[in-house]
Amino acid sequence: MVNNNYSDTSVSQPMKHGSSESAAEGRGKNTRAKVLDMLRSAAGGISGEAMAAQIGVSRVAVWKAVKGLCEAGYEIAGNPEGYALVRDKTDSIDEWEFGADAPRFRHLESTDSTMNRAFDEALRGAAHGLVVTADRQLTGRGMSGKAWNSAAGGLFFTIVTRPGLAVWDSHRMVMAAQCAAAEAVRSATGVECSLDWPNDLLVGSGKIGGILGEGLFSGTTLSFMNLG
Repeated sequence: MVNNNYSDTSVSQPMKHGSSESAAEGRGKNTRAKVLDMLRSAAGGISGEAMAAQIGVSRVAVWKAVKGLCEAGYEIAGNPEGYALVRDKTDSIDEWEFGADAPRFRHLESTDSTMNRAFDEALRGAAHGLVVTADRQLTGRGMSGKAWNSAAGGLFFTIVTRPGLAVWDSHRMVMAAQCAAAEAVRSATGVECSLDWPNDLLVGSGKIGGILGEGLFSGTTLSFMNLG
């Protein structure tokens, strides 16, 4: 599900915070999210002109969004009304599935580790709250660099955070993430999820996931803390 470890590196200079993604890419994700929402709501179809007017973009931008959704596996066909969603994707974690939050997400079909990709994003200045997700991890890792078995169907992600905590308080982020993940499992599935300190998540006696934390320090303050 997620990884379980904590590591740190120190640096001497603070980093500037910003987006490592272009404004155009962010707008494109947001447009796809809005187009997908409209297609799902319009059972009989909806015209590109109507979607463009509601979103406040050009018809070309709507066409690009539809094309991108088709390439991602959504089946969209033309009809007398305009566009219609013929076949939806189930259990998808593509960026546009998160609505207005779509620009905060970076989704990869396959990667070595979401921790590695999130670390790169953070070094490039990604803002607090960026989420890197993946359908597959080829070399997922856990505590102390141990291999993490990223079985198909798992939920693999890393969140970039910039909490501004002192180094000696950084462990609180891992503990908070562990509690939040357990609560998410309970609320989403109704299954009781318990904690095995300091990192793991359990259902019954079986381990279903854990938390991996990696931070970069500037002096005695966290520049960022990635939680996977």
